[in-house]
Amino acid sequence: METLAGKNGEYHFRIMQGETWVQPIQWKNADGSPKNLTDYTILWQIRPSANSSTITVTGDYEITNTNQGMFSLILTEEQSSSIPTKGHDYSQLTKYVYDVYLISPQNALTRILNGFIYMSPGVSKDA
Repeated sequence: METLAGKNGEYHFRIMQGETWVQPIQWKNADGSPKNLTDYTILWQIRPSANSSTITVTGDYEITNTNQGMFSLILTEEQSSSIPTKGHDYSQLTKYVYDVYLISPQNALTRILNGFIYMSPGVSKDA
C-alpha cells in the first residue's frame, strides 16, 4: 500500500467491507522534514456526510515511527464489517466522508487529511 506523505490533503479510499484496512502515512513539516509525533494522538472518523451527527466508525491508528512522522490509519475487520453498504454486488460502492486530526500534546487539533471513503459490500459471511 502506498504511503501518503506531505501537507494537508484530500485523499479518497476504497475499502472492502469485512477486511482489515491499513493506510500508512508519513506526515511532514512545511519544509519537508518529518513531523515529530512525540506525545501526539490521532482522531479520525467516518460519517455519512460532513454535517451528520452520526459517527459511522471512529477508526484506530498506530504511530509506527515517532521521529519520522509515520503512522497508520486502521480499520479492523469488525469495524469495516460494521459499515453499512447499499450495493447488491462488490462494484456498487457506498460513499462516506472522513477526516483525520493530529492532536498535539497541548490538545491543539490540526486537520491533516479528509476525503471520501467508498465502501464495497462484502459477499462472504460467517455461517
